Amino acid sequence: MSASQTNRKNLEVLKPLFDAHASQVLALILHLVKDRKQADVLLEDTFVQVHQQAGELEGKDARQILLRIAHSLCLQEKASRVREIPQADSDEGFAESAGMLPV
Repeated sequence: MSASQTNRKNLEVLKPLFDAHASQVLALILHLVKDRKQADVLLEDTFVQVHQQAGELEGKDARQILLRIAHSLCLQEKASRVREIPQADSDEGFAESAGMLPV
C-alpha cells in the first residue's frame, strides 16, 4: 500500500472518530486550559497525533486514547507556559513587576 493510500485510509478512520469524540475531547481540554482558542489548537493537535499513530491504534479504545493524548498535550502546554514566566531576581523585583510597590 502506498503512502497516499495509507493516508486516505487513516483519514477515513479519523472522520468517524472526530464526529464521535471531538465534543468530549474539547470539553476536557477546555476544562484544563480554560481558553477556547488554545483549546481549538490542542483539539486539532490531538487528532493530528491520532492520525500519525492510526496504524498502531487499531482494536484499541479510541476514546481513551484521544483523552489521554489531549490530556498530555494540555500538560505540555501548561509546562511550556510555566517555563516562559520570567523569574524575578529578588522580592522587590517581583513586587515591582507585579505593580505592588508604591509609586
